[in-house]
Amino acid sequence: MARAPSPIKTRAPPRINRMAQPRTTAKNTRAATERLKEQGCVLAFSMSRLHRKQQATFAVTPLIDFPHATLEMPTVEQEEATRQEIEMPWNVIVHNDPVNLMSYVTMVFQRVFGYPRERAEKHMLEVHHNGRSILWSGVRERAELYVQQLHGYLLLATIEKTV
Repeated sequence: MARAPSPIKTRAPPRINRMAQPRTTAKNTRAATERLKEQGCVLAFSMSRLHRKQQATFAVTPLIDFPHATLEMPTVEQEEATRQEIEMPWNVIVHNDPVNLMSYVTMVFQRVFGYPRERAEKHMLEVHHNGRSILWSGVRERAELYVQQLHGYLLLATIEKTV
């Protein structure tokens, strides 16, 4: 009959002497608060209760107040576009990159634009031979959406205004 293995004996972790750690008392905190008030600092307090001794402790975070500092409001520049500029057609252009396979680029064109395989292959070959191809033309918001989708497939795409 085999004997059961004896339990492994481990040492308990060393105890931390909590009495040796400095404590923040309400009296020390009040004195520090008064000194900081005299120096003109702004104070933020957080208070927590200790459950064992029911003594409140304070954490003081000095925030420096600069009375002579002035902050300027940032200027916001807004571009106002006319209705004609908004409705002006924009081109979605895909540029050539040596990384992606031709079959992958064709598949992306089919998924993003819903093109049939023949049209997607035509645009893919145009990108391959000419370095770029205009895939879509229309409203700017839709063009930006298409460019984001193409970037999601790791293709290099841009938008341009139609001339």
